[in-house]
Amino acid sequence: AHVATRAIDALGQGGHWEKALEQLRGVIADSVESSDMLCAAAMAACEESGDWPKVLQLLDTMCSVGPAPETRSGKAAMRACVRAEAWRE
Repeated sequence: AHVATRAIDALGQGGHWEKALEQLRGVIADSVESSDMLCAAAMAACEESGDWPKVLQLLDTMCSVGPAPETRSGKAAMRACVRAEAWRE
């Protein structure tokens, strides 16, 4: 999962949030254990593109099917909403 997290991070920093989400889906489909760190990296990729609704969708999915959101993903979701000035929604 560490290599996947770094790949998702790099894609996000390059502005390729859609590819970052594809990478996350691939990791989950391959039955590699996803983690809070992995999901937070995908959230950061979406945040970089300004897609805060997608960040909240990922957080909702984590709450529904796992992994359970922890500090990193919670902070990533908050940053995305604050950056988009969408924290009231």
